[in-house]
Amino acid sequence: MITKTHATAHPAIAALALCLTASCDQSLGEKSDLDADSPTETQSNSDDLRIDTDSGSSQNSDTDTSQGPSARMSGTWGMLLSASSKQVGIPLVKTQILSSRNYFLVEASPDGPTRIRTEEKLCGLYVELETWLNKTIIPDRFIEHSGVIERTIDLSSSEPGAPWISDDVYEVRGARLADPVRDPLPPPGSSHLNETQPCETAPIGSECDQDEDGHPGMTTILAGALSCELYVAQRWHSALAGAIVDANHIAGPLSSAATQQTILATNSNVCKQGNMQTLEVIDKCPEHFYFKMVRLPDHATCDDVMALTSCDEKLETCGGQINLPLNPNVDDPSSCS
Repeated sequence: MITKTHATAHPAIAALALCLTASCDQSLGEKSDLDADSPTETQSNSDDLRIDTDSGSSQNSDTDTSQGPSARMSGTWGMLLSASSKQVGIPLVKTQILSSRNYFLVEASPDGPTRIRTEEKLCGLYVELETWLNKTIIPDRFIEHSGVIERTIDLSSSEPGAPWISDDVYEVRGARLADPVRDPLPPPGSSHLNETQPCETAPIGSECDQDEDGHPGMTTILAGALSCELYVAQRWHSALAGAIVDANHIAGPLSSAATQQTILATNSNVCKQGNMQTLEVIDKCPEHFYFKMVRLPDHATCDDVMALTSCDEKLETCGGQINLPLNPNVDDPSSCS
């Protein structure tokens, strides 16, 4: 069960300094650090999240061969999920590729001897654009009010190389839909600034103020040549198609990942031009479509997840380690152009 708590990084996290890559057959020694000056980093810190579990220590869970693979791979994990999308209709730029790196706190629980169900809570989100003209900033409220994603994985084994393949899961943000997969998002420009409604009572098919900031949908910030707040509705989905590296690491490509977005309203007339939309990149580039997971101690928090992402800004949070398990493999959106 995921609950809220105030917490700091777990002291055992510094010991988890093996660097994973996107695929299981590559060297574990490769790394690619986050840009220390990136303005797009965000994480939930003051009102952090904890996973409650009574499973005991998870670090040696793969030693009990009397249990099924789901029991041996259950526990608390940190996950990086990297994907790219195409934005169209942007004033000045017209079209650009963006890469998003989503960091999750994951609770994995057995659902039978060969099936795992996970609960994934967003802890941090970086967005990198291929153009220097603009940058996207994700406010903390966006992170804090994102929902918990539930996923299912069927396991044939817990041995290294065993597939870790999930269903395609969907999350709708800033709108209330009856069918999160097929129902259309509210159309662009369909809302008015400072006019919104709570998600609990919003009519089906309409926007709602999910981040509770008084504006429609979810708020993101565009800075640079274009400077404005964007109030958006999103449909985000992903499916994992990786493999177990060992008892404490999982990695591989994504078989599906995309963010569909419409801009409901904005506080700038300039940003209203062009009907900006975010579309899935059809020709996915492998450098950006991947996930990787590292096992964490029980009762780990979002602070612990984010401590595994970069040493550039907070050396004290990662024990001076340079190679961190959840560093991204590629940090250049133009490689998908």
